[in-house]
Amino acid sequence: MCGDDLRPAPRRWPWVLLFVVLLVGGFLWQRGNMRPAVSWLAGEEQSLKPPNISGFILYIPTPAWTDAPQGFVASSPTVTPTFTIASTASFRYPAPTPLSPKDGDTYNGKEAIIELEWRPVGNLADDEVYRITLRYTREGQPISRVVNTRRSHWRVDPALFGQADRPDRAYEWSVRVVVVHGNSAVPVSLPSREFEFHWR
Repeated sequence: MCGDDLRPAPRRWPWVLLFVVLLVGGFLWQRGNMRPAVSWLAGEEQSLKPPNISGFILYIPTPAWTDAPQGFVASSPTVTPTFTIASTASFRYPAPTPLSPKDGDTYNGKEAIIELEWRPVGNLADDEVYRITLRYTREGQPISRVVNTRRSHWRVDPALFGQADRPDRAYEWSVRVVVVHGNSAVPVSLPSREFEFHWR
């Protein structure tokens, strides 16, 4: 018997008990939150089901739009609307053609009759008018006066005599068709060429 190993056999039951305690503790912790991770303890067949998301709305973000100067496009990934100068085809009417006074004409005295006249572009709608813009310089400061009319001509107000600076006493004018909405106006034609006359 001298060759026999008389050391006692190792006790394995404490490790088995610890494993059971940890397993049961994990089950009890998960019971109130989710299905048990080790479903065989409950005698059930483990199954994985997708979460119920009915009643929720999924929002997918879209690219932001930012303002950019006319003719310039912001670098990606920002999506930026581009702006182009409208062509003649974008307007309802062509630009009016000035007829009188001729470019560079000169008038003398306050009693002079100055009639601005242009070629009609067609029959205007009820909310459309010709908008005349008259420009001149007074004491070095630019002045601009705007007049709306349904006719294809307009007589310059005599009160404007002597308003433009010497020595040229120059007045510049142009005309276009606009749609009037209260205090605002939307262009529906390009502006005409700008003509100049002198009133001394």
